[in-house]
Amino acid sequence: MVLVFSLDSQEATYIKNNLLTSERDYGLLMSLAGIGSIIGSVLSTYIPEKFSIKHYLGIGSSIGASGYVAFYSSINIIMAGISFIILGFFLAYASIGYITFFQNNVPKETMGRVGSIVALLQGCFQIIITLIIGYFSLIISLKIVTISFSLIALLISISLYIIIIRRNENSVHF
Repeated sequence: MVLVFSLDSQEATYIKNNLLTSERDYGLLMSLAGIGSIIGSVLSTYIPEKFSIKHYLGIGSSIGASGYVAFYSSINIIMAGISFIILGFFLAYASIGYITFFQNNVPKETMGRVGSIVALLQGCFQIIITLIIGYFSLIISLKIVTISFSLIALLISISLYIIIIRRNENSVHF
């Protein structure tokens, strides 16, 4: 997810330079992602017993990352809009899975400290990855770099999902 969030910093540049759209279109795309997120969040409240937390995490992260692949592969605003709805919808599931996993597995007494340390580490990794993406975008191409990093995020999320599914249910409570 940190890799996907690092790609966020390139969205506005990609939309303006590669899709050749306006600030208004960027706002529209953000609204579509928000609509996808709201729909995903609402639907997730109605089906919690059908999916375990590992599926929320795995499916949400994988399809959310595929939304970024679709976005950075977009050739027009319509494709970008559809991909933003998809990524908003499924990143809501990934976030719910992550938060629920965290709450179920970190003792309440240390939750604040552990959460702060995890947030600090995530922030540091996100800054580093954002700088790497920005650097390679300058020397190669924004489209190639963002698609490449999106594909890496997708492969990592699918791999982690497979690992979580195969993991012994007794070793980690999902």
